[in-house]
Amino acid sequence: MLKIKIIQRTIIYILLILSLVLGGMTNHLRFAEMLGFITGILLFLYTWNFTKGEILLPKGFKLFVVFLVLLFLNVLWSGHKASTREYFVNFVTSGLLWISVFNLRQFFLPRIDKLIVVAGVFFSVFFFISYFSGINVIDNGWSFFSYNPASNHMHLGDLWVIIAILCVYWLKQKFRWRILPLLGISIFLLAISLSRSAYLALGVGLFYLYFQKVKPGWIVKISILIIPVLFIFASFSKSIFSARPYFIQGLQGIINRPFGVGMGNFFEISRRYFETKLTTIAHNLILEVFVGMGIFGLVFVGWLTSIVVDIIRSKGKSGLVYAGIFFAILANFMFDTTYTIPTMLWIWFMSLGLAQPSKEIKT
Repeated sequence: MLKIKIIQRTIIYILLILSLVLGGMTNHLRFAEMLGFITGILLFLYTWNFTKGEILLPKGFKLFVVFLVLLFLNVLWSGHKASTREYFVNFVTSGLLWISVFNLRQFFLPRIDKLIVVAGVFFSVFFFISYFSGINVIDNGWSFFSYNPASNHMHLGDLWVIIAILCVYWLKQKFRWRILPLLGISIFLLAISLSRSAYLALGVGLFYLYFQKVKPGWIVKISILIIPVLFIFASFSKSIFSARPYFIQGLQGIINRPFGVGMGNFFEISRRYFETKLTTIAHNLILEVFVGMGIFGLVFVGWLTSIVVDIIRSKGKSGLVYAGIFFAILANFMFDTTYTIPTMLWIWFMSLGLAQPSKEIKT
């Protein structure tokens, strides 16, 4: 039985790594989304079998299921049904990962960080190939792979925010020299990414750790000092206000389409009411949901509020770093398009599973 359990877990672990890697290549790669979906189902079935059907529901899960039902129905009046179905599949996968990680906490707590680092290193290797050769491995704006010197934003920096937070946390637990190269790569990729949403996310994650009375030390202090410098540097090449017309477009869309245009159809609003500054994505997860689902988006906001309150009220320290990661990614989702990258969405929900308080289940 022990060998069977080890084989099962090894298969799931490999599938999770493949899902995170392929899910970060492009948000239009159907194979990656289907692999993630299948992995989520297999992991849930394993969790069901392990708990003998006595699965614990994390705070807010029932409300999340209501959101999924409404998102499924949203396909009926969606302008572009394929886009809405993509969101639905990715959120279902996210829900499966969330409840599975929540119930298999002891197994995933020491392993999720390694999954994230493996995925980050994989993408960074191909980035450096592109960076020094000038050849894009995969030319896609919502991919962790792509690098374009003329672009003013690179999403790999958004992913490495998570690794940067992990590095700072690890160094605070115990100083180890082998962590410094990872931290150095994180700072380098953040600097050249010119992603202000990444800098904001890093600040939010570190502030949460500090807020939870994790002694800052010199590492955290230096990191916090670096963040505003990077933010100001990135702002030299970008307009702060004119680059954010999406909120005005979204508000116009909500007023005119109170039941939404379908998730993933923000471009319908953007092109209908604005001749310039067209965009296909809202650059804000909550705005994306409201434009896509209209007043039904209130369910999503209610769900998000409930889990945020649950994490903040939590007194458990074992998942502290994952709570910081959860809030960092949430901040990133408020000002960027990274929620369309399956890998980022899945990591967000897995970190949620470890951030929320739960009863210990021996694995």
